[in-house]
Amino acid sequence: MEFIKEEGATKHFFGSVELGKKAALTITITFAREKIAEGFQKAFEKKDFPFAGDLKAKSNGATVTITPAIKKDLLKGLIGGMIRARQLAKRTVSMSNLRCIAMIVALYENEYDVSPPSLLSLVPEFMSGEMLFSPVSKRKPKFDEKGLPIGPLDYILIFLPLTETIPEPGKIIRVYEKPENYKLKGTNVAYADGHVKWVTMEKFKADMQRTQEFLAKQANGK
Repeated sequence: MEFIKEEGATKHFFGSVELGKKAALTITITFAREKIAEGFQKAFEKKDFPFAGDLKAKSNGATVTITPAIKKDLLKGLIGGMIRARQLAKRTVSMSNLRCIAMIVALYENEYDVSPPSLLSLVPEFMSGEMLFSPVSKRKPKFDEKGLPIGPLDYILIFLPLTETIPEPGKIIRVYEKPENYKLKGTNVAYADGHVKWVTMEKFKADMQRTQEFLAKQANGK
């Protein structure tokens, strides 16, 4: 059984399922990037993969193989779990992108004593334009004749004052991934103190409101 998604004339291969004797099941999945395969394996090991049981996942480059036996009547649940684990793997890669972006913004601030005006201003001197596209959005990166990425971009920078002037930097958002990438169920966020985490939509809205209120006070000289 092959899993194929068609987009126009393009076919994307996600993996195959082979059913052997005594309901033995082997799933082999080939991903476009090794990091996504590694993230898939980690999600599997953390039991984020429904019906995993005593199955084991092993990655080799961009390929993940799952063994050993499983009952055929659990195949449907296993495939659903595979899709969820694949999504979690992409989310992990996106969080890694965001962590790198936050570090680069902090280094820029340390060097120039000011936050960068935009993420685009950091390309290509400080980072690759490909970093501004999340694997979750499934958008293919596009660039202009100067090599700058063409939007929409998946990460948003909030222009903040120097971190040392922020009373509670761990509660103020610096960079975040568009929540639309996750159907407004949550998103990845990098805070002014440098830590990055996944937050629910409720948490994101509360932190964004706090950030906007802080910026408003700064603008009023308070």
